[in-house]
Amino acid sequence: MAALIELRALTRHILDEQLNGIDDDGLKQLQAELNTQYDRFVRKYGPINGRYNARLFGDDADFPLLSAIEHTSDDGAVTKAAIFSKRTIMPPSRVTHVDTAVEALSVSLNEKGRINERDGEDEHDY
Repeated sequence: MAALIELRALTRHILDEQLNGIDDDGLKQLQAELNTQYDRFVRKYGPINGRYNARLFGDDADFPLLSAIEHTSDDGAVTKAAIFSKRTIMPPSRVTHVDTAVEALSVSLNEKGRINERDGEDEHDY
């Protein structure tokens, strides 16, 4: 159980760091750590989605997150998901400039859910 909790914490940390805009080198280091921890876990306890681990941790609210870091094919082969080798999340970006009023309206509706009347509360002028 403790090993699954460690995997869960590291998986969440990688996702959080990607949202915060971690650079590629930092992400590779975290992915290397995840690969090492995951390989050690699988050697000792089997796949996360294996019967024993699913029964042990299946009621945890984060089990779907953990089970998503590995893929199981129809023939039972288990492979690692993209989080082990690729950037899976990009930090949100905000539009800071548009060229037309129609684009500004679209951005305002997407970001605010209403028309931005430029009442001084926003730092961006579209």
